[in-house]
Amino acid sequence: MKTSEPTSASSSVVTHPVRKVLLDIGSTGFWQAAGKLAQVFGLLHAMDCLGGANAGISGRVMGTAMLLQVILTLGIDVVAVRHIAAQTQSLKQLLPVIFSARLLLHGGIATLWAVATWIAPLSPAETFAWLVGGLYLLVIGMNYQWYYQATERMPALSRIQTLTTFAISAYFLLVFKPGEAAGSDLLVLALGHGSVTVWVWFRVKKETGARMLTLSFVGEAIQLLKEGQANWLFGVGYNALTLLGLILIPFLVPNAVRDTELGYFRASNQLALALQLILTYVGYIFYPKIVTWRKQRLKGFRLRVFGLAGAVWAIGLLSAALIITLGEPVFQIAYQNPDFHPGFRILPIMVLAKFIGMASGFLTWGLLAEHKDWLATKCCMLPVAITTALHFWFVPESGYVAAGWLYLLGEVLLFITCSLAFLRLDLSHSKIP
Repeated sequence: MKTSEPTSASSSVVTHPVRKVLLDIGSTGFWQAAGKLAQVFGLLHAMDCLGGANAGISGRVMGTAMLLQVILTLGIDVVAVRHIAAQTQSLKQLLPVIFSARLLLHGGIATLWAVATWIAPLSPAETFAWLVGGLYLLVIGMNYQWYYQATERMPALSRIQTLTTFAISAYFLLVFKPGEAAGSDLLVLALGHGSVTVWVWFRVKKETGARMLTLSFVGEAIQLLKEGQANWLFGVGYNALTLLGLILIPFLVPNAVRDTELGYFRASNQLALALQLILTYVGYIFYPKIVTWRKQRLKGFRLRVFGLAGAVWAIGLLSAALIITLGEPVFQIAYQNPDFHPGFRILPIMVLAKFIGMASGFLTWGLLAEHKDWLATKCCMLPVAITTALHFWFVPESGYVAAGWLYLLGEVLLFITCSLAFLRLDLSHSKIP
């Protein structure tokens, strides 16, 4: 009779969380869709005002800042969310450690960034763009998303992000005029998101009563870093995969077309990125749930994860087909400046790649739920190595088009390696079929 109790308990535990997940997805999806729609209109207008070359310069700066931000997170965000979901450490204990470490690291690197930019032999336009990039790095480095993920309050985060996006997009639409300088879009993003970031962290401090800054964070941060090394390397590898085009195109194509090619790539990447951010928020609802499913020893764990991944694949293929069939006129309306129109060539494959990346995310969290962090990292490193090498072979001749196809290839390879690893995962020790 004892063996029947866990099954009954599991059933009662699952029913309410499933309903909560669906409600969270509905709420999050609405706010994210509204926010990203506003963001698309705002950023498209901003890029039209920048023009192809200036948009390319801003893209280079943004890509560099985003990759540095991932490197400086040190993987401790994922570890913190996992600890809080598993109730092995408290939120109040982890908050000051992560906040202090982030402020020190990103503040220090942003300062060095500014000094290096000031002394570098750059044109005045590029100097301005790179100086703004340092501020942008600091703002995105103090990201508060992990806090809302850990507390399973993603709809609240969506509302905050959406209102911020509405304000920034309104500024772009009302103030930006043709001929804007490179980096001006980054300045608006940095100031807008930076103001909200300061407000949110003050609100978190009031809500939790936690001390946000501590001088004794080093020891605990190092411990989190040791535990999160694999997560950190995975994050660096995966974000390098998504940012390879923005980072490598300027170095691999002739200088005469460097910023123009990057502008084409950024045009499609910007639209695909808006979709990715929506997918990411939906994924962040499910990722802690995957850990919880594993902890609760639910039957069909492997099938649940593969089911999520398969559904995302199907939606991605359908979306890419619709874009190929109907998307080009819409793309040309979205970008009034014809400088960006050639970028449509890679939009369908960029969108499909974003969906495949989300599918791989479910499998990765399945591995992380089993504490197979290093296995997940190994799954990521092979696709990154292959696609990075192929960039040096194909991009010099085929430019942004090759970069787009190689991004899709990298996501497909990552899904294959994660699938094989998850299929071979031994779940027998938890008696889960």
